[in-house]
Amino acid sequence: MIGLLLLLQTAATTPVPTFIVVRDGAAVTSVPVTIDVGKPSVRADALMKAMRGTLITSTNLHYTLSLPRMRLALIDGIPFAKLDSLTIPLSQPPQVRGGQLYLPFEIVNQVIPKYAGGYFYDAGLGEL
Repeated sequence: MIGLLLLLQTAATTPVPTFIVVRDGAAVTSVPVTIDVGKPSVRADALMKAMRGTLITSTNLHYTLSLPRMRLALIDGIPFAKLDSLTIPLSQPPQVRGGQLYLPFEIVNQVIPKYAGGYFYDAGLGEL
């Protein structure tokens, strides 16, 4: 319970940039951050392209973010992500809007750096 409160407090005090910069070696790509109902999100296809990953669309609103060291399974409207046998709770669910999958910002600033290996999110610079 204390961990959840700290997570919510950190999320509330960390500024959300209007875009994130993804640095992958010499390549630098900007990915816009959108605000929907007061919550930041990032388009999954744009993020995966910037990270040289793949967004896999399956049936029944199931999606997979595929990176070299991580395959993260998501379902539209469900506030959990699945990494192998590990279930990761999310503060908000991924959502399909206008035919595009939008990821909650915590996937960028917490989940990918913690589980994907080799990635770090710098909140001050808005860089991944």
